[in-house]
Amino acid sequence: MRLPHKRRDRLQVAIVINQLATPGLGSWIAGHRIAGAGQLALSVSGFLYFLVRCVELVGTSIRTALDGGISPGFPMEAWNRALLLIGISWLLAGITSLQLFR
Repeated sequence: MRLPHKRRDRLQVAIVINQLATPGLGSWIAGHRIAGAGQLALSVSGFLYFLVRCVELVGTSIRTALDGGISPGFPMEAWNRALLLIGISWLLAGITSLQLFR
């Protein structure tokens, strides 16, 4: 059974958004509100965590440079945590996208 063009186009856009733009937003658009909200929460929290750590690093680097020291560099555990959150949200969005595709 084929879906009407508008419905099929909407689902295709939702899948593309889910996988290539913002994990969870496509799920939300497709009507999977609970799954989309969870995926969005994970991806946004991963991004915000990364952003906060980057701001901390810039502040530390500026203070260290003004004192004549060497910058400590970006902590790998912060990068790994941010990637983990975003990766889990992307994986869950992929599962939802597969469900939409079927």
